[in-house]
Amino acid sequence: MKFQAYIPKSSKAHTNMSLNPRVENSIVWDAYDTSREETFLRSFYFFFDDGADMFATLLHFFGGKDVAIVKEFLKGDAGRFMPTKQTLPPHSIVKNEDDMDVNSDDEEHRPPPLHEEEAAEAYGEVVDESQFF
Repeated sequence: MKFQAYIPKSSKAHTNMSLNPRVENSIVWDAYDTSREETFLRSFYFFFDDGADMFATLLHFFGGKDVAIVKEFLKGDAGRFMPTKQTLPPHSIVKNEDDMDVNSDDEEHRPPPLHEEEAAEAYGEVVDESQFF
């Protein structure tokens, strides 16, 4: 198994999911991945062939009936699923051996979807690490 996560409720989905502003028909999901023994907080990028595929997947995510939440995704800049600023994932990023470390005041991480206590209660110990592990 490569990925397993609980889909957030529609009312809180914007704390976990957003449109990928750099790529059309793409979403970013900060998910608690439970596919392994340890639970990881990781950012996953989902890319779709077209808007219809994205619409169908989002509709399935939210129980097949919540068309309003899918329409909210499709609002783009006018909706709550478009990030207001570019941020880094809510976890540390493991860099390759040859990558240069850069200290920048401009780099801001998104807050995790759940507070540390909430995540511990729901998942036990959560490992915060990049998808590059």
